[in-house]
Amino acid sequence: MKKKNSYSLHARERDEALYLAYHALLSSCDYVHIPTIMKQLVETPCSRFWVSEDRASIVIKSIINGDSLDDMIPCRREMYFELYKRYKTYTALNPHKSHKQIVSEIIEQPAPKFYLTPSSANVIISRHKKRLRQCQKAKKESLRYMFM
Repeated sequence: MKKKNSYSLHARERDEALYLAYHALLSSCDYVHIPTIMKQLVETPCSRFWVSEDRASIVIKSIINGDSLDDMIPCRREMYFELYKRYKTYTALNPHKSHKQIVSEIIEQPAPKFYLTPSSANVIISRHKKRLRQCQKAKKESLRYMFM
C-alpha cells in the first residue's frame, strides 16, 4: 500500500478546496463548535476525488484481484470502493477504453465527500491557515520598505 514519506500531487488544491468549504460552513453556522464543524466538513461534497491517477489505478487493480483493503483507514477504503463501483459502471459503458483512461476520468468526477477523518481535516485547515499567515507576513514585510 502507500509508502512512508509519499506525497499527494493534489495536496495544495485539496487543502484550498477544504479551506473554502470550511469558510462556507463557518459562515452558515450560528454556533461554532469545531469538532461538529469538522464532522460536517468531511461530509461536504467536493469537486473531485483527491487521489492521484497512479494510486487510484493501483488500488482499483488490487480490489479487482480480490484485496479487501482491511489494512486501510476506513474513510480511504470507502473512497476506493466508491471509485471501484464507478469503475465497474464506466467500464461496462465504455469497454473500448483502457484502465488508465477510465481511472483518469472517474477521479475527476465530483466526489460525495472529502474522505478524510475530522482530525485530518483539522490538521489540514490549521496548516493552511498557518501558510496563509506566513504569506501575509512576507507580503507585509516586502511592502514595508516601499513606504519608508
